[in-house]
Amino acid sequence: MTLKSAFDRAFNHRSMTSMDVLESPETVALRMLDSEETYWEHYGWLEACTLAIYSIASSGDYATAQAYAQWLYARLPKGADRMPCSKTLVEYAQGDFPYDELIRFRCMLNVMEADGIDVS
Repeated sequence: MTLKSAFDRAFNHRSMTSMDVLESPETVALRMLDSEETYWEHYGWLEACTLAIYSIASSGDYATAQAYAQWLYARLPKGADRMPCSKTLVEYAQGDFPYDELIRFRCMLNVMEADGIDVS
């Protein structure tokens, strides 16, 4: 299965709770970024990439998150800057992350883990 077809499958089944869908669109998008593969023709791909980059930043790895955003921004096709999440991508590429929000998120996860809740 190609990464594009894996993304299609994950995107089309994202609302299902079925166990046969093991990856989220964001997980597949991150694999695509790792492989330097783009999927601009899919309307949900850029948003999935932006969410994947946010997830990396939420772990505290801002440098990696910014590097992915810069790589993606450098390949942004003409007209894609009108997409709703392109503004967020530009902010991430500049290293402008919602730090307060990310810190609150990490604190919440730490509290949940301390209460014995699996957050992985």
